[in-house]
Amino acid sequence: MQQQVANTFALEEMARDELLGEPEGSVWQRVLASLVRDKAALFGALIVLAFVLVAIFAPLLAPFNPDTEFTNGLSVTGAPLAPNHHFVLGTDDLGRDLLSRLLYGARVSLIVGLLANGLAMIIGVTVGATAAYAGGWVATVLMRLTDIMMAFPVLLFAIALIAITSPSLTNIIIVIAILYWTTTARIIYGMVLSLKEREFVEAAHAIGASGFRTLFFYILPHLTSVIIVYTTLGVATTVLVEAALSFVGIGVQPPTPSWGNMINEAQSYYRADPWMMLFPGIAIVLTVLGFNLLGDWLRDTLDPVHSQLG
Repeated sequence: MQQQVANTFALEEMARDELLGEPEGSVWQRVLASLVRDKAALFGALIVLAFVLVAIFAPLLAPFNPDTEFTNGLSVTGAPLAPNHHFVLGTDDLGRDLLSRLLYGARVSLIVGLLANGLAMIIGVTVGATAAYAGGWVATVLMRLTDIMMAFPVLLFAIALIAITSPSLTNIIIVIAILYWTTTARIIYGMVLSLKEREFVEAAHAIGASGFRTLFFYILPHLTSVIIVYTTLGVATTVLVEAALSFVGIGVQPPTPSWGNMINEAQSYYRADPWMMLFPGIAIVLTVLGFNLLGDWLRDTLDPVHSQLG
């Protein structure tokens, strides 16, 4: 009996060692050291940090209410005002402060980026991991569904779905999540297929772990780095999709400020008043660039080839 207990603990320890790998402290030290050395990644991280802080503290940073139409916000001819000492980034076609709307627009992008992308990751990880671990007809059904979803032109399908369900922030989040889980599912599917053949899975089975416990407590923790990387990269995509949908008029609806609808409103003024389009455009470019630089660095730093997946 004692020998059986000892063997059980030995097997459990083997599974834990395989799961944990490097000590947590050394992992974070390596990550921070790599970030400091990589100037591009550091630049991206600073952009992402600034974006998050601006979105959170927009009510404190914005000089005015973003929906207020100022009587002195237009010229005598009714044209938007150029950047000046009172309106730092100028005004839009309704005399609203452009800086305030830009700051509040970051909140919309952050909400969509985090919620839509987070929901898409949950769906993708669940589908991919379940299909790979269960195998058989379950894998066939789930992966064929994934293939069908990937066959649709994503942006056109999103436009069609939102046109049917009516434009709103909630519907945008749901539609983006429904359409963007497929890539994650394919990646997780392939990795779980490889991981479930590893020795630590056999050790988990030997100590009596159920299929659910083996999948979610022994296999999925190995995919944490991959999930973090693709979540970061996915935020950039969802920010772009939200801006595109708002630009064509079926995303976030005015007067709620969104970088996409701000550019849409500026179309008629891009020659005479280019700042109306320029500043939200720069905000989108910097945000996407920041998340892409950070995601690329995370992919290099948390490369599965150099981690426990290798």
